[in-house]
Amino acid sequence: LMGGMHLFSADDQTLLWTSDRLRKIGIQNLMAGHCTGIEPLIRLRSGLELSRRTAVVGAVGSRFVYGEGIHPTAIAQ
Repeated sequence: LMGGMHLFSADDQTLLWTSDRLRKIGIQNLMAGHCTGIEPLIRLRSGLELSRRTAVVGAVGSRFVYGEGIHPTAIAQ
């Protein structure tokens, strides 16, 4: 999943609901836009049981390659 999720000011209930729904549809990689927020991304990463390699805040130059996963830029690593 790539994109801005606009969760910067989301409450705990919203983040739990979102991670639950994303887990149910089988999200394996998450490259969130800056508008998602760092803390919400960390909470989603935890709820989805993803790693720092599979859940990042995207930055200019970051890319996703099918079969390889996320290739973040240095700022997102």
